[in-house]
Amino acid sequence: MENGPEKQVKVYRAADAPERSLAGESVAVIGYGNLGRSAALNLRDSGVKVQIGNREDEYAARARAEGFEVAPIARAAAEDIVFVLLPDEVIPEIFPREIAPALRPGSAIAFGSGYSLAFGLIRPPDTVDVLLVAPRMAGSAARTRYLAGAGFWACVGVEADRSERAQQRMLGLADALGVLRAGAVEMSAAVEASLDLFVEQTMGSLLGMAIMIAFDVGREAGIPAEALVMEMYMSGEMEVVFKSFRESGFFRSSEEHGPTAVFGGLTRTLEMDREAMAKSFRTVLDDIRSGAFAKRFQDEARQGYPMLDVARAMMHGPSPITDAEERLRSLAGVPAPPPEEPGRAGT
Repeated sequence: MENGPEKQVKVYRAADAPERSLAGESVAVIGYGNLGRSAALNLRDSGVKVQIGNREDEYAARARAEGFEVAPIARAAAEDIVFVLLPDEVIPEIFPREIAPALRPGSAIAFGSGYSLAFGLIRPPDTVDVLLVAPRMAGSAARTRYLAGAGFWACVGVEADRSERAQQRMLGLADALGVLRAGAVEMSAAVEASLDLFVEQTMGSLLGMAIMIAFDVGREAGIPAEALVMEMYMSGEMEVVFKSFRESGFFRSSEEHGPTAVFGGLTRTLEMDREAMAKSFRTVLDDIRSGAFAKRFQDEARQGYPMLDVARAMMHGPSPITDAEERLRSLAGVPAPPPEEPGRAGT
């Protein structure tokens, strides 16, 4: 299949944001979870007036302890700009009941993910601006990079402009978050949602399965489990590889590896069934774009997350890989990672 001409993407930087883009406007961050907390702190540090919309739970308590005014979601949604950072599957339930009725004409609703808009799971009122500001960075890292002055990438767009200030608001929000220090790629909510899910469900799944299979096959052949987890990721070499992808480019970064790695990697890649893998990836993308995946995931949420319970049992239960990681840390005198803090889970 031949590729058609690629559309040139637009990238926004700090110079593209008008001065005082959010002057006189207050922002409600809906959800003080992982990304919501970092977003709220970044916005406040950028001089934006921020209120938190959250149910009464440990996240609301943490927001208050960190100096924010916290209100019920239905009240916070009456602010000038409402930035929704709830989990994807929760938004379709909360939005029509607590957010949409409170939105004022001329205000703006912004989403940290295109998921709900892309698959028709919500319908914003036709009296408000609809914005996409979707960070490509986990919550804690988004905060760390903001504080370091580095910023982080995001996907942004205007889905509806009812105030004639939607573009200004979108850029102002991205700028205050720290996004425009790195760059913001313009795209629709539909493209952002497909992009996000596609990479997670193809490259992410393949990489995860490759690690598990390599671990099992290596142990069968007598390679120590600790050596396998060290070689695959705990040494930090893989982080350097991905960093070199970013800085030098995917292909050109190969020059940083020795001839053995280049020869072995190239020949084994050529042995793989590329067309079978491409066919599988196309099937995944078609399933995502059709809305079938979103339907299954919403059903999963309504049923109480049975599949996610299985995944969490794997993530937090005993496993040879986890045991090997713990032994390697102990042998190297490296402390175990701290327990998860309140506000780190979810979005």
